[in-house]
Amino acid sequence: MGGCASLDQSHDQNDFLEKEVAVVMVPFPVQGHLNQLLHLSRLLSSYNLPIHYIGFEDHIKQAKLRVHGWDQNARSTIYFQEFPVPPSLNISSQISRTELMTSLFHATLQLRESVFTFLREVSANFRRVVIIYDSLMTCTVQDVRLIHNMEAYCFHSSSAFNTYSFIWDAITKLFPAYMKTNHPTMVSERLLKSFMKAFANLKVSSLMFSSPDVRRKMKILKDLPSIESSYPPEILEVLKKQLECGKIKYGDIHDTTRVIEGPYLDLLTKFMGNDKQWALGPFNPMVIMEKKGPVNVRHECLEWMDKQGPNSVILVSFGTSVSLSHDQINELAIGLERSQQKFIWLLRTADDHKANTSTEENNVPVEAQLQKGFEKRIEGRGIIVKDWAPQLEILAHQSTGGFMSHCGWNSCMESITMGVPIAAWPMQVDQPRNAVLITEVLRIGLNVRKWDSRDTLVSAMTIENVVKRLMTSLEGDDMRRNAKLLGNAIKETMVDGGATRKELDTFIAHIRR
Repeated sequence: MGGCASLDQSHDQNDFLEKEVAVVMVPFPVQGHLNQLLHLSRLLSSYNLPIHYIGFEDHIKQAKLRVHGWDQNARSTIYFQEFPVPPSLNISSQISRTELMTSLFHATLQLRESVFTFLREVSANFRRVVIIYDSLMTCTVQDVRLIHNMEAYCFHSSSAFNTYSFIWDAITKLFPAYMKTNHPTMVSERLLKSFMKAFANLKVSSLMFSSPDVRRKMKILKDLPSIESSYPPEILEVLKKQLECGKIKYGDIHDTTRVIEGPYLDLLTKFMGNDKQWALGPFNPMVIMEKKGPVNVRHECLEWMDKQGPNSVILVSFGTSVSLSHDQINELAIGLERSQQKFIWLLRTADDHKANTSTEENNVPVEAQLQKGFEKRIEGRGIIVKDWAPQLEILAHQSTGGFMSHCGWNSCMESITMGVPIAAWPMQVDQPRNAVLITEVLRIGLNVRKWDSRDTLVSAMTIENVVKRLMTSLEGDDMRRNAKLLGNAIKETMVDGGATRKELDTFIAHIRR
């Protein structure tokens, strides 16, 4: 759709860069978060705003190498401010996922002074500086309150559904004493009751909550995977510290759209007492730009996909922060083989080397983790990509008919916008609740396993059956149809006059006021 592509073009017809307002992006240094704010940088830069994207040099390099879906050679107003990687991040590959996240948090705290110095320098050259910071970077940017012409917006990297339900749990279960002392207006019995009532009586589009049964909705809320089972205590402590860093935000930004999460954004507005809730997503491109020139070489897996039929391939990928155990890789391989379905499996070691396990097996080469002869047996029907691959472009390809995913929000949004149903296999943090949104609310996916069984090995038979259900059953066809309807509805919001385009235009007008 031509209107979507126009977001990559300047909205200002003159060639002069905005001199009044600048934007500074402060992402948390893991791939999913880096990617989201880099895509948002692209959207905002199309309005001729200067965008400063800041972080550790290694992480910025990684984000630039992996971003795809838009022409990186095109004229851009995005500038990168790189800081040296601190020695504390030269950590062993044996570190656990939780240890890595806490190490990253402490490393980003070391950026506090450097970021503040940089922000002061930028603020001296503009009437207003807008800082968009990841919610996990609140402590790093807490000094923005000392700069008079700076306005801060907190970016939430997860779904609005997860964000509002997490706040609910924070008030009622996790940090009740802290919330009562520091956010008393959010803890009143009257507001808590109205919050529950509002959720029960949500009236949303026919694509969501197709059953009007209020009791079913309340059951979904009560049966959500617990925060304690999803977040290690060390990560919860990091989240609490972000809360303790004070109120510095003017509003909130979400990588979502009101087409799929309008009711939850409305609840957040009511519950937080702040109407500055901006749904500017999807951040990822809706139309994949054609590859041109030697730099933008098309990935070889896409050439294989060109030869496959429509909706005939399932993509299997668990992001950049999850590594499966050796036994689970074998069960997955057997299940894919027995399903007799075509597949692309992105099988690589997680960026941090040690996402989910405490053994050394994740350092074993991919070839050694697969049964001997497996790749030969699936030749022509499936391919294994052993390094990074352009997930968004794969999801956008017409031959892709399903996606087995960990349900990181980045992956969910890419799949939803490209109209691809999901076999949900959440692993940690926000992923279990994102999976509920996909399977129970939007109903464009199915569960690979129940969250209560998260610590058990998923058998080859289970995987085989899930793949067949998604790819060959009438149930899977319905999910695919609903996913495509939802994807098309989102595309319509991104064209001139569309709801998301208007919200993006309104946000730009707001920060330029």
